[in-house]
Amino acid sequence: QYLACGSSGKGRLVSPEKLVEYINFSLDISDELAGKKVLVTAGPTREHFDPVRYITNHSTGKMGYAIASCAAAMGAEVTLVTGPVSLLAPIKTNVIRIETAEDMFVQVKEHCRTQDIIIKAAAVADYTPDVVHGEKLKKSEEESQINLRKTKDILAWLGDNKSEKQFICGFAMETENLIENATKKLKEKNADMIIANSLRQEGAQFFVVREQFNPEPPAGDIGEKAVADAAEQMAGEGGEKENPDNGHGVILSESGTTFRAKEALGCANRVLL
Repeated sequence: QYLACGSSGKGRLVSPEKLVEYINFSLDISDELAGKKVLVTAGPTREHFDPVRYITNHSTGKMGYAIASCAAAMGAEVTLVTGPVSLLAPIKTNVIRIETAEDMFVQVKEHCRTQDIIIKAAAVADYTPDVVHGEKLKKSEEESQINLRKTKDILAWLGDNKSEKQFICGFAMETENLIENATKKLKEKNADMIIANSLRQEGAQFFVVREQFNPEPPAGDIGEKAVADAAEQMAGEGGEKENPDNGHGVILSESGTTFRAKEALGCANRVLL
């Protein structure tokens, strides 16, 4: 490489994927979330029952990473707690890598107190093996079973311990009674917003659910919408969160790997103002 200053030597170009990410980041940059702290969880967890095998799920982490990237581009100080995924770390984010549900709970608990917005996009295991064997389990002719115990409910813990001005958004993936189950989760977990995804609908549509859910026509990609909705709900006078009884719901669809994370973060920010 030959530089303008006259220096020369061997150089290395960053990966095309990283270069595109930096370009997109520069185009999308704003100060809408300047001074705010955002915690995002992403990806799956792995619950081992022996040294080589574990229970996990199909989460890719793309949603959480997209939200974290948008939050950083909007000027927030972002902490991303992520399970094992094959994604590049978003620009200008503090990435904390974990493996198990217990690991994620520990990190979320440690960092949540200082956060303004918490968006739980991770697919955390509901159960973990009761016993983790030190050696690989051998196959036998007899039937075998693995006893499971419940993991800590991170969203419920956040709802029980959130501060007055924190905005908490959770996710719900359902195969039946989508709105009913998401609305129930919203109330039981004391969350400010739930983003619901029906596995039974072609195209993996998402719903943003609050109290008194009223669906609207499709309005873009979900991650960016989640961020804007969160900021909008935080726009009450004197820094207090608006009463969610006003009702708000948007039907959105996933579109490739691009998500409307800006809108949801913007919503959270306006509630915090």
